[in-house]
Amino acid sequence: MSLETDSIFKDENGNIIKLDKTIFDEKLKGRRIVVEEHWFPPKRDDLGLKGTHWFCGYVEVKPTDKAYKFAKNLEDYYSLVNMIFPSAIGEIDFADSLDWLGDDETLFVGFSTLHPFCNLTKNEVINATKLMVISLMQYERSENDAK
Repeated sequence: MSLETDSIFKDENGNIIKLDKTIFDEKLKGRRIVVEEHWFPPKRDDLGLKGTHWFCGYVEVKPTDKAYKFAKNLEDYYSLVNMIFPSAIGEIDFADSLDWLGDDETLFVGFSTLHPFCNLTKNEVINATKLMVISLMQYERSENDAK
């Protein structure tokens, strides 16, 4: 089931300063996939982000996964985690809960398209995030076969 939920952040004058929207929230192979869209309005000029639009994609990693301990310690296993999820756009730069969606227990890994080289559509980001689940399943299978 896909959702579209908004989080609108306003300044003290009521001007929109940021919009966050969950545009995809489904399960694939038992893994929750979340894709969010973010936007800073054209009038916002702090941080040089005015008019900036980007997506973030997240995939659930379960405690029973071999990749869990690496994802949980992203700083220590950064390269390995990025090898497990090669379809991540740019790089995996997030490993934490999605507490803003009311889920502060589950570990998710994710990426952001807030990079100069990214000019992707919503569907391209959703597909890349789905491919992360396939990559995770392949990694888990290869780790189990290695025993």
